[in-house]
Amino acid sequence: MQSFQVLNIDDALKKNIIKMGLSTPTEIQRQCIEPALEGRDVLGVSQTGSGKTAAFLIPVIARLMKNEQSTALVLAPTRELASQIKDHARRLLDNINSVRIALLIGGEPYHKQIQQLKRFPRLVIGTPGRVNDHLNRNALKLKFCEHFVLDEMDRMLETGFEEDVRAISGYFGKAQVQTLLFSATQAPNVTRLMNQLLKDPIKIDLSGAKAIHSDIDMKHVFVKGGDKFPQLMHELNERDGSVIVFVKTKKSSEMMAQQLFDKGFEAIAIHGDLPQGK
Repeated sequence: MQSFQVLNIDDALKKNIIKMGLSTPTEIQRQCIEPALEGRDVLGVSQTGSGKTAAFLIPVIARLMKNEQSTALVLAPTRELASQIKDHARRLLDNINSVRIALLIGGEPYHKQIQQLKRFPRLVIGTPGRVNDHLNRNALKLKFCEHFVLDEMDRMLETGFEEDVRAISGYFGKAQVQTLLFSATQAPNVTRLMNQLLKDPIKIDLSGAKAIHSDIDMKHVFVKGGDKFPQLMHELNERDGSVIVFVKTKKSSEMMAQQLFDKGFEAIAIHGDLPQGK
């Protein structure tokens, strides 16, 4: 697949893909989308920033649009990542009314989330703990769920969500559930759960890209929270050429770029809301 426009998906979805600035598929998108559109289970091993959010959202949304009785559940390890996935999905669903979204994450009032569920969302995105809570309260039902996505599975297990994931998978109805599982590593606990959840999956392993960067020298500096920015200033002033600074969230990237700009650096923020062309 060399272009999103060759995909057998609804024209409205193709239009939104163009509006988002997605032109040339990334490697994970190229290898994942078509098998997922065919209903195959997928195991994707790739790093953050590889474009995997679109790699699973595009086929899941396309299949939801073709079968208006079906629903999908997407799990992410953190509230921030779940919110980013929701924002991405909302842009893909612009002017498409057949698929409502619900976001179920910790730290938000239950009653507001229950109101979302009463509107019969067909794409539910959330963190394992809160999703499991709603299942136990009988507020969320997975009887018609045909698509199950687990994003950053290794991080979910690292943060203690394995039992929640297992409990959630037990709520699916008897119908065949397509499972798309993504992880940065294939640690033993990830492999064990993968073998239980996936059925004859397409395996996409892009982790070998790490070897290309084996000549990088790594240094760790431990500082207190309030000392981070002064230390960053010191590190930047000690170096020539371009520098990439990684932060946790889109909002943090905007704030960091502004702080650096105010200090005289030519800085820009790059995050998932920007078109690939930029």
